[in-house]
Amino acid sequence: MKHFGLRIWQTLIGFSVLALVSGCSREPDTHKISGDIKTRIPFTSEGGAYSLQAVSLSGIRSLYEFSGKYVTFYMSPSVSDSKLTGHQPKTRFIKAGDVYVPEDVMSQQLAVIYAHFQRLAALDNELGAEGVNTWPRDVGVGVRYKSEGNRYETNNAFYDGSTDSMLVVPYTQNNLPIAVNAGILAHEHFHSLYFKLVEKHVFKAQQALHGKSLREEVLNIVEDKNIEISKPLPEDNDSFTTEYHALFSRGINEGLADFWAWIYTGDPDFLQHSLPSEKDQRTMNIEEKAAEEFVFPNSEIWKMEVLNRYSGAQPRGCRGVRVSYCLGSKYARLLKHFSGVVQDSRGLSSLEARKLVGTAIVKALPTLKESLLSIKTGEYFDPSSFFKMLQDALPDVQTKEKTFLEKLVVNAQKKAKIDEKSVREGETQVNPTAEIIPAPILPDEIRGRK
Repeated sequence: MKHFGLRIWQTLIGFSVLALVSGCSREPDTHKISGDIKTRIPFTSEGGAYSLQAVSLSGIRSLYEFSGKYVTFYMSPSVSDSKLTGHQPKTRFIKAGDVYVPEDVMSQQLAVIYAHFQRLAALDNELGAEGVNTWPRDVGVGVRYKSEGNRYETNNAFYDGSTDSMLVVPYTQNNLPIAVNAGILAHEHFHSLYFKLVEKHVFKAQQALHGKSLREEVLNIVEDKNIEISKPLPEDNDSFTTEYHALFSRGINEGLADFWAWIYTGDPDFLQHSLPSEKDQRTMNIEEKAAEEFVFPNSEIWKMEVLNRYSGAQPRGCRGVRVSYCLGSKYARLLKHFSGVVQDSRGLSSLEARKLVGTAIVKALPTLKESLLSIKTGEYFDPSSFFKMLQDALPDVQTKEKTFLEKLVVNAQKKAKIDEKSVREGETQVNPTAEIIPAPILPDEIRGRK
């Protein structure tokens, strides 16, 4: 099975090895290589430009099995006792001076993943998330994951909360491999923060949004204990309250994860490098006028979007579970624009501004958790209220910043009664308290795409 595969990057490896072969020596026993090393790998610069770069890796325990302080890799893993299990990789490197050059695609991409997780750990510490994750992180590669029709999933990555691991399935397109995409790795990493700060405390095990269906589909899985939940959301007889909040939580999780990827890379279109079809729907760019006039979904609007997610009136990219991703993109775009407001009002660089907003997000997540836990039967969390939480979490909030965030909340409140014709184009009204007949699962729902 071709776990990573991509001709363009295989060619790139070939060029890099040929360029360095003069004066190079093949390491006869990489078992003995440990500590801090330097490797040459495809790596991103600010804004999302990729090139071969010499990157330092720290805390390597074994270059041969590529384990260390920040990542433990498992090849084609299964699950046992809530942990990934599987054989360790066997890598190949050529030494050129003090630089270790990957000799094959797998070795190269493991080195890239390790390098990014090392930097994401530093970002966690800088933005107030130190101690949320434990290190090294477990990463499964070449994961054999069955999707609809008993086919194996390709071109994707997942965070699985039940095993606390990131899983990468084979990539088959002729673009940047997902394992090399800095933004996607940062996006999946954020899911681990959200899961621990919010999701696992709020939802029952069977409702965990990143994990259960995946765990059931990983080959050779061994069932184990459910996630312990401190207090699940209340359920109505028709479960609509739970469904409403589960889809909301998934939406804000995806949106904040996209924003986290932008904090890390400075690239608002990080997905397009690996999944070009996602660009139009998931871009974080938004025109200034559109951002200033944006009416963010309040509870009534989100209720209707949830109820009508299988309707033909709903945009194709927002149907089914994809309705959550559309909500997420709204969060990501407005937060990116807000970072520009912070940048201008405080005279910061783009990186400084987005890190400041990222710090406020980490601080606001426990408040979001408590708000969701306080929801009573028949009540609905207002998605726009997160901006008030963000405002409260910002240090020394500036007038421009406060005005922008408050306007988002006020505009949502003014839109409490929506024009049903504009949403359903004349369809009959759907009663939120009526029994909801589950619609068929669409392909995108079981893929759990980023």
